[in-house]
Amino acid sequence: MKFSAIRQRIRELKWPFDTTGTIAFFALLVSAVQLIVTAPMLSALFVSPELIVSGAGQNPKADSLESMYLVTNEGNAPATKIEVGIGLQIDQRLIFLPNLVTNTVEEKNPALVKNIRIEIERLLPGEHMLIIALPGKDGNRLDPGLADFMVKTGIKEFPSISYVRSAEGVGKIKHEAIKKTQANPQKK
Repeated sequence: MKFSAIRQRIRELKWPFDTTGTIAFFALLVSAVQLIVTAPMLSALFVSPELIVSGAGQNPKADSLESMYLVTNEGNAPATKIEVGIGLQIDQRLIFLPNLVTNTVEEKNPALVKNIRIEIERLLPGEHMLIIALPGKDGNRLDPGLADFMVKTGIKEFPSISYVRSAEGVGKIKHEAIKKTQANPQKK
C-alpha cells in the first residue's frame, strides 16, 4: 500500500462528534486520567497508619536501668508487619501489655548490650501497646566505662528504642516520659 493511499484513507475518516461532543469527550478523558493518577496519593494522605513510639529510658549511669515505651497507631488505617528495635542490657527482660507481639528476635552472642527486634503483626487505629524493660535478676548497672562512653557519644537514655517501622512506612520516636493519661486513656 502506498503512502498516498494511506493518507487518502486517513482523510476519509470522519470524527463522529461535533465540536461540543469533542470537548466533552476530551474533558472526560482528562478527568479519568486525573482520577487514576491522584487516587493513590489521596488515599495515602487521608487513609494511612501513623506509628509513634513515645517513652524514655534512664541515664546510662543510673543504678537501675528500666524504661517504658508506648507504641501507638495514631493514623486512621491499620499498621501491619510492625518492627520495633530496642537496645537493652544483656540480662534485662521485656514485658508487653497487652501482648500483641508475634515474635521477638534477640541478637546472638551479645557482648556489652543486646539488640532485640519486636515484631507485631497488626496494630489497629487508636490501639496502644506498652513495652516495659525491667532490670535483670541481679539489677546490675552498666559497666562504668560503657556508661561513660554512651554519655560522651550522646546516648542520653538506656534502654532505648532504635527504630520503628511497618509495611506502610517508617514510624516516629518521641523521647519523652509517658503521661499517665496517655498510658491509660480510659481514665479521665
